[in-house]
Amino acid sequence: NGRCRPMQFFDAGKLTNNGATSEVTFYRTVHGPVLGYARVNGRRVALAEKRASYGKDVLDLLFYYRLAHGQVHNIDQFFRAADQTPQTFNSFYMDDRNIGVFTSGLIPIRPRNVDPDLPIKGTGHEEWHGYTSFGNHPQGINPPSGQIVNWNNRPEAGYEAPSDNWSLGAVITSAMNAAATQDVREMLLEPVLSRLLHGGRAPSARDAQMLSLLDAWRSQGGSRLDRTGNGQVTAPGAAIMDAAWPLLARAWASAVLGPALTSQFARLESVYEAPPGGQETTWVPYLDKDLRTVLGMRVRGKYAVRYCGAGNLKRCRALLWAAMDRAGATLARTQGANPANWHSSATTERIRFIPGILPFTMRYTNRPTGIQQVLSFGGHAPGDG
Repeated sequence: NGRCRPMQFFDAGKLTNNGATSEVTFYRTVHGPVLGYARVNGRRVALAEKRASYGKDVLDLLFYYRLAHGQVHNIDQFFRAADQTPQTFNSFYMDDRNIGVFTSGLIPIRPRNVDPDLPIKGTGHEEWHGYTSFGNHPQGINPPSGQIVNWNNRPEAGYEAPSDNWSLGAVITSAMNAAATQDVREMLLEPVLSRLLHGGRAPSARDAQMLSLLDAWRSQGGSRLDRTGNGQVTAPGAAIMDAAWPLLARAWASAVLGPALTSQFARLESVYEAPPGGQETTWVPYLDKDLRTVLGMRVRGKYAVRYCGAGNLKRCRALLWAAMDRAGATLARTQGANPANWHSSATTERIRFIPGILPFTMRYTNRPTGIQQVLSFGGHAPGDG
């Protein structure tokens, strides 16, 4: 409402870590806990984080209470029960007649002038206008394909990621077993990168061979598998992408952001969550949209700013080829002159378990955290609608 309201001092108690004990205290505003401070026009301001489910987490139990106590008998009742939780979650339903999915959560309605990716003023003029209604949550019943597939990707067109998450998972492009070992950069970005680079001359024959190996890797599925058991990712394209990607990403951003802002952006949003991580956090979506825009391709929701080469196609291509060339020079020094003999280590990206409990490792696989099940129904439950 525009009035200045005092902060609350919160003492969370003592925290012991590695033998050292410290008192955990922080300030809390009407918007949420204070995360830090900044300056606006020379004036010190507090940065607070507002969470829609703050103080309402226990309401999540209402959903599971209804499920556990026989209060859900059909898909409509399931959707209504799922709508009770404040947590953003994809909940799936199936019986012998219907399948469906409902994305729950307290989704704030923001003023039209607010950019969800940027901080807002805490004066009360840019506050949320309530939450999305039940009918406007992403949901669906019995799609024509007979399938509902979700791997933390965007549940419907236009659905935005939370404000503290700059992107949602990529659209699923293949079956689970194939996708579990694929390189996200190779499968989602390489086609547009290849199109852009092929539009000009490679700096050297080695660089041209590197791009050809990337093209071949994608046509073969972009897998990071060690197919021979020698501890190396079999496809040489993996080594090329691993070496070139950080250079390509910075070359893409630096023409507009400059080195300092590019580094700040990298700290805020990881350039790439490499295996054995989940590859979920990455700059791939940003490069993909911007490079397609620079190429003059049809793009929905274009960025207001052209980043690669400041929007100049020739300059963009030169910057990216230079990044490829630097990556090739590094690999040539460490692995020899022939790009076809370059390989990334498959051993370093093996999945390891908690030390002292499981002494085993396993090959990298980017599978979901849920449980894979096969269910069949012999009929409809008595009394269910």
